[in-house]
Amino acid sequence: MRVTESMAMRDFLRSVAGTQEKMLEAQNKVSTGRGILRPSDNPREVSDIIRLNADKIEVSQYARNVEFGRSRLEFTDTALASLQGMVERVRFLALSAIGSSIDSDSFSVEVEGLRDQIVGSANAAFQGRFIFGGSDGETPPFQKDAAGVVTYKGNSDVVKVQTGRASTLQTQIPGSELFGTGNDVFKSMTDLIAAMKSGVKSDIDAKLKPIVSAWEGLSLSRSRVGSLINVADSASQEMTALSLAREKNLVDLESADLTETLSEFQSYQSALQSTLAVGARISQLSLLDYLR
Repeated sequence: MRVTESMAMRDFLRSVAGTQEKMLEAQNKVSTGRGILRPSDNPREVSDIIRLNADKIEVSQYARNVEFGRSRLEFTDTALASLQGMVERVRFLALSAIGSSIDSDSFSVEVEGLRDQIVGSANAAFQGRFIFGGSDGETPPFQKDAAGVVTYKGNSDVVKVQTGRASTLQTQIPGSELFGTGNDVFKSMTDLIAAMKSGVKSDIDAKLKPIVSAWEGLSLSRSRVGSLINVADSASQEMTALSLAREKNLVDLESADLTETLSEFQSYQSALQSTLAVGARISQLSLLDYLR
């Protein structure tokens, strides 16, 4: 088959375009530092990149859950510390009433005030949700009626956040465990106030014991919360390590080998120059043939 000048020119132009495209692709890899610019470059590695990016997003969500849970636990610990301090003050006032020659009724006024403060702290809210209401964070868990009786309106559910595909983190302690059955600090304080008003030292001493039990219960709750904070810290470190590992894997897959890519670019550049030189000679020959 006879190769015409137009066919030769078309082949020349296709060769130039193809070499320019490859040279531009190598240049883009060098400038972006990425070895894969489109899925067709390496389908298998692109699949791995998609998977790793999905894992990275998942780990980031777990990390946010851990951070939220840790913040909630720290807030819970602060609330428990406040409650424990007030119960300790009640205990001190009861002991003072027992050991003082002053009318014990005078101590009851402060105890009544502390009872109301404890109700307020037991209804502490974190980001708009009551932390001691169990899974019911919309309603104040401890409510006082007209007679001054405090009732727990929450539930005993434990709230958790997902920290992994098969792991969770408890983020609070329900109020039923703090001041529930057999440990109703509000009733104990009401009984203590009545004993203080009666002035009978032995009655005050008897009503003091449940107050001490409530303090010890709060201390145990704080220990549990402290343990959960430690779990959150460990989970946070694990999330950080996983995130860094995913990031490194992504960089390894996506990054271009600059030495190899520069070599390719220079190779295509030389090929383009050679092709253009050949094209220039073809054009000159074609012009001479035309002149003849």
